[in-house]
Amino acid sequence: RAEIVLGEEQRVVASFANPNFSWGGLAANSWSGTGLEFTAMPKDMKAAIDVLHLRKIKVVLAVGGASFNDWAGLAAEGQAGSGSRINALAKIMTDVGFDGLDVDYETDGDVARYANVTKAMRKAVDQAGGGRILTVAGWSTGADCTAATTNMADCAGKLSYWGGNAGRERLLARDYPDVAKMFDVVNVMSYDARYEHYDGA
Repeated sequence: RAEIVLGEEQRVVASFANPNFSWGGLAANSWSGTGLEFTAMPKDMKAAIDVLHLRKIKVVLAVGGASFNDWAGLAAEGQAGSGSRINALAKIMTDVGFDGLDVDYETDGDVARYANVTKAMRKAVDQAGGGRILTVAGWSTGADCTAATTNMADCAGKLSYWGGNAGRERLLARDYPDVAKMFDVVNVMSYDARYEHYDGA
């Protein structure tokens, strides 16, 4: 997927890496262990990213998405503060030239695991250095008020029409405010939200 950000900064998001991530290094020139299914090889991807950088366009690697749900290992590393997946994510950023990572947690509402995944990916971004960023693909109804958030002042008298992942990002911000502050950019996945019962604000 690609996104264009209004203003002076443009970003392309490359999708999707498997959270159960490993990386053999640029010399191996293989996507094995990453979950990525690009037809271009890693060295070709690096060359393309170099061209985008000349045009002042950042390229962020999305981890997760609707197809990948194996977050347990990365979450455990986030809780521990280190691990092979964190190191591999940091290494692919420096090897290929990605400007950061995108947390695309599209699975259950386990907010503790979501928080630990975010910690792991923030650690990888910081480890890679170079001013890299951490973005999040927030659910279109992720800020909705739900039964779990009725005690919040701004949720008084409000209850989301939606179930499922509604309110997940609100819960993350409520229960783990320091983790929620780890994101540099929030992208709202509203492209399939339709219009019924959806309040973009």
